[in-house]
Amino acid sequence: MHNKIIPITLLLILCTFFSNEKIIAQFSGDEMPKISSDLFISNVTIKSQPGAEYEKTNLLIQNGIIRQIGKEIEAPALAKTIDGEGLKLYSAFINPLSHEGLKDEEDDARRSAWRGAPGNTPLSHAGINPQNSIIDEFELNSRGVERLHKQGFGIIHVVPRGYVMTGKGSLFLIKEKEDNNSHLLMRETGLFAQWRNMARVYPATPLATMVVWRDLISNTRLQLEYSESYKQSPEGKARLNANDQTLALFPVVKKEQVVYFNVPENRQILRAVRLAEELDLDIILTNVSQLDASILSTLPENIQFFPDLNWPDHPHEEKTEKSDKEEEKERPNRKSRRTAEKEEKPEEEKSLPAGMTEEEYKRLVESRTKEFERRMNLASELKDRNALLGFSMLETKTNDLLKNVRALKEFGFSADEILAALTTDVATHFGIDGITGTVNEGKQAHLVLFDKSFTEDKAAVQYMIIDGKLFSYKKDEE
Repeated sequence: MHNKIIPITLLLILCTFFSNEKIIAQFSGDEMPKISSDLFISNVTIKSQPGAEYEKTNLLIQNGIIRQIGKEIEAPALAKTIDGEGLKLYSAFINPLSHEGLKDEEDDARRSAWRGAPGNTPLSHAGINPQNSIIDEFELNSRGVERLHKQGFGIIHVVPRGYVMTGKGSLFLIKEKEDNNSHLLMRETGLFAQWRNMARVYPATPLATMVVWRDLISNTRLQLEYSESYKQSPEGKARLNANDQTLALFPVVKKEQVVYFNVPENRQILRAVRLAEELDLDIILTNVSQLDASILSTLPENIQFFPDLNWPDHPHEEKTEKSDKEEEKERPNRKSRRTAEKEEKPEEEKSLPAGMTEEEYKRLVESRTKEFERRMNLASELKDRNALLGFSMLETKTNDLLKNVRALKEFGFSADEILAALTTDVATHFGIDGITGTVNEGKQAHLVLFDKSFTEDKAAVQYMIIDGKLFSYKKDEE
């Protein structure tokens, strides 16, 4: 009896073992079933590019690419579907100049670590670091970058903080960070420079800075000529012995990379333009906030700008605006005595700052109005001159970006011109217009969906799509 049971038991054990082996093999490694990455958006209103009409249609994204756009297309069986009814879809916005994602400077950042003779300062200690890269320093998950994402920005051009020559900028996708640096769109865009000097070391003045520029660029050209000569005929020649700073300037001298000059005001603009003409460099004037019309008219016609988007406060608006929710919370807590005291005061006295007469306040408002209009008119003048590439966001609070963009409507900008400054113009400048900037079949799926036209007040981002991956900012889905 026992002899019959043992073979049967062994047979059952073996069957169970091989059966389990088969089950495990079916779901291991490459055999693991994968969920479809297809994304289908139905009945969405698309603005494919500036100047195009809005069109209600369907859109299919596969493997991070816009595969099909059309009213007749249907969702694949396993695709994630979004109802786009009432939503406006655009190409994701591009931030053309920012420090977001980088650590703030320390309080003593201007103090050089160099303790030798001030006139014998090494380049790196004097803030001259064209070889610097921010790729490893950039924090994709920082709060500032997240706030950008919530306002429709899917691509960001980050430039290093620092002095004189801060280093090379890089272009990033704002998406989930992965180990393979898939968020890095362009490793080097150009050199970021400014008229900002370290303390107590050479060069400590604008004049000295210009001297250093001349020496560095002249030496770089000599080294570049020797390098090319060595490549053609190395016999009898020593190998090139150039430092990191010089090697980083090779593409700048060859005009393969531009210099993004941070020049907020008139004098800095004139210095940068003069230096570029003298040294034969391609430059973009960035973060410009003060530029007189008389000076603008004298600049070369090929000079282009990223003016500052950080507008001054509107003279007729309160500086501190409270949301509806905050006002609701405050209402039950107001004391009748405090309210009565405020009501007793004359209306004129309420609106005046402390210690200021009505006449003084009137002059202050007039001055602020002129400054506001001057700044806004500068953007219009650059647009009319065909010199506007986009807007620098170095100094702009991330929560104010859309509000400041919408303010352009008051000064002659159409919705299409604003959209171009956020998408196509910037994409063309960086040479990525073949993959993004418009909503067309074959382009990479970097998109933003608003609940209404993005130039309308209180328009809010509902979804961001970067590399075909969906991010929801709808209040009922957060």
